[in-house]
Amino acid sequence: MPIVNYVREHTRFIQYASDEHIPANERLLWYALMHIMNGRAQGNVWPDEFIRINNDLLLSYCAMRYDTMAAARNGLKQRGLIDYEPGKKNTKSPAYRMIYFYPEYVQPESESNNVCYPKISDNIRGNIGGNIGGKPCYNTWGNMPNNIINYTKDNTSDDKEKDVDDDLLDAREEVKATWTECFGKPPNDYQMDAIARKAVLICEFAPGVISRAIRITAYKGPDNPMDYLCRIFTDWKYYHLHTTDDVDNYLFLRDAATGKWDRVLPREEANEKLRQLRENE
Repeated sequence: MPIVNYVREHTRFIQYASDEHIPANERLLWYALMHIMNGRAQGNVWPDEFIRINNDLLLSYCAMRYDTMAAARNGLKQRGLIDYEPGKKNTKSPAYRMIYFYPEYVQPESESNNVCYPKISDNIRGNIGGNIGGKPCYNTWGNMPNNIINYTKDNTSDDKEKDVDDDLLDAREEVKATWTECFGKPPNDYQMDAIARKAVLICEFAPGVISRAIRITAYKGPDNPMDYLCRIFTDWKYYHLHTTDDVDNYLFLRDAATGKWDRVLPREEANEKLRQLRENE
């Protein structure tokens, strides 16, 4: 279970909601879910598993109708801020899982001497720039379990689970190769596991997208590459990007929206296409 700073999560969400013009109903639902999760926390250790929450309880914190709440819930899920599992009528309540901005996990003792640099506060959206470099931070991120899973291909009868294990194994290899290329040293197991799991299980990225995100992070040269990479993943999930072609199109539109490609694509048209990316899965 992660260590979560309640105030820091709210501060980051307020800024994110302002930048992305998140509707009031989605903001209210996020605050309600954070309040409930805070009640389930043990000190500063918060749950990162699915928590079942009765609709009546949730609506008691949100002054809205059920259909409005359901729409807000879907919006938060599409933005990568929560995960959700439907319940069964009169049987079990829906389940929610928060995807925190800044979760922290206790590192293995063998890595306790590694330096963790301060989190960045700038927004990843905008033109790619800066110097290649950046020092890796060994603080893992994302809603990941507090243990490292050894992904190996086995002979399980469940083809779906085997496919997921294979995808995770391939993603870890992609992380290792690209991170070593960009930062001059391989990532540790916590980094490989966190990046691979978020890319495959939460963002559903195709091969090559992880490498693109790591290279952009290295090019920007932030003090904390892991935190910066997490922001990229959240942003790309929000815009429903899954393949490298999706990423290339998105980066072009972001540049065009700033006026960089006015002769090719006017700003208004670029912003409209970005809006369509957000709204269309």
